[in-house]
Amino acid sequence: YLFQPRIAIQNRVAGTPPANPTDIYVSPYDETWGYGSFDFALPATDTDGNLIDSDKLYYRIYVDGELFEFYDDEYYGIPESPMVNVPWSLCDNDSFFRVGMYHTIWYYFTGFESMGVQSVYLEENANGQTSELCSDIMSATLSGIGNVETDSHAISSTQYFDMQGRLTPNPGKGIYIRRVTYSDGSVDNSKVLKK
Repeated sequence: YLFQPRIAIQNRVAGTPPANPTDIYVSPYDETWGYGSFDFALPATDTDGNLIDSDKLYYRIYVDGELFEFYDDEYYGIPESPMVNVPWSLCDNDSFFRVGMYHTIWYYFTGFESMGVQSVYLEENANGQTSELCSDIMSATLSGIGNVETDSHAISSTQYFDMQGRLTPNPGKGIYIRRVTYSDGSVDNSKVLKK
């Protein structure tokens, strides 16, 4: 199945960084299952909305603001060890999962407060040197636990998106991404199950 396919000319302008990751969500480590999950969307576009070559697109994971390294003793499907630049298309159906631009990584540790992700575009110039263009690091705390709402942080709007990223005004039963926008302009994304 293809959901909302679109055809566009790839007219990326050299030197334009990749778009910021969106729909960031961290679910806590579950001792029963032996892992937690980190979910995010990585658009294969630059900041101007132009399509970019996903073969040159990577992402980096940050744990409490520190760059995370993946090692093959825990992450068996990685192409190199240690790995910090994760290929955009990596999907081993073991620890790395991808459906379109939506990514999920399972993690196997505890003792942190936030996880972040950054898009990285590796571009070769005319001299054969590789330069990297990076998005902002977009982070989320563990399910928003401990956030206290105050009057200065009042909810302005709440939106629901299905797992394909489509806005769903009246969500029925299923799993959705809930985006809450606050009066101060901040945004909180979380995964919810509607019964």
